[in-house]
Amino acid sequence: MSAIKGYIRKQVLISFLANLVINGTLAYWILNDLQLLTATGEHGYVRDILLTGLLLSWLFSWINLVIHYRKRQRGELPVVQPGAGVSWLPSRLWLSAIVMAVLSASIAGGAMLALLSVLFPSGVDPLQYAILKGVWTGVLAGVLVVVCIAVATRPEDGGSIAAQEVV
Repeated sequence: MSAIKGYIRKQVLISFLANLVINGTLAYWILNDLQLLTATGEHGYVRDILLTGLLLSWLFSWINLVIHYRKRQRGELPVVQPGAGVSWLPSRLWLSAIVMAVLSASIAGGAMLALLSVLFPSGVDPLQYAILKGVWTGVLAGVLVVVCIAVATRPEDGGSIAAQEVV
């Protein structure tokens, strides 16, 4: 059990750091010419956060579900009895990725938008936005990779692990 926990910790760290750097850098590179970002308008952050939440979550989840599912099939990851938090997700990986994306965009995106509106009611500087967006996408990726591993390592039938290795 500790081997899978160590593996998950490593994946969370890698996912967090990669998304922090990539998304924060991209946001700053694209928006650094602007004086102030507001919630709405041509360069509004509402659209950016919701689209990022949806697209990043969908692509990230789908890729990680497939990677970790294949690792489990090859025996590199054990079959693990899922907790209630992931047992309701569909068994089809592409459908699980879509469900996770919609939930991420609405829950995490909504939380980020609320945070931005409280911290910066009149608008946010592009550098501050890039830092917050990098941290937000890093945390989102860290959470999603844990869910992806849990979904990908659950038993094939979605139920009990009676005939399979128990972890």
